Amino acid sequence: MASYETKESLSTFELIADWISQKATLVLILLMIQLGLLLAMYNLSASIGKQQLSQGSRGTASAVCGQYEVIFSASTSMQDVQQWALNFNANIVSGPNSRGAFEMEIPGLTLPETRQAFGSLAMDVRVNPLCGSSVRQK
Repeated sequence: MASYETKESLSTFELIADWISQKATLVLILLMIQLGLLLAMYNLSASIGKQQLSQGSRGTASAVCGQYEVIFSASTSMQDVQQWALNFNANIVSGPNSRGAFEMEIPGLTLPETRQAFGSLAMDVRVNPLCGSSVRQK
């Protein structure tokens, strides 16, 4: 025969242990749910970050670095640079970098053509040493 214990027959310590066991189970379930939500949010934020890195505002979206480094003259305004970029379908990838230059992606122009197109807007235009192997330098 099975012996059934009633609450009256349980000692105080057994009642406390039973109560703690129920609460610990609930706490563990809640912790597991929180961990699952945390991992889901982490994966979501990582995928959003990858999408933002792969998107460009204009031009080629796959540019990791700009093919040219451009040092603008002191008199060049941001409006001048924006207008020039719109005219030549260019894209500022980053800048200024550690050399004080803006990295730019300028499709369809060789280095001499780019220098000529910038004119007095730029003090120096050079091939970016980090990704200059794909640049046409006629």
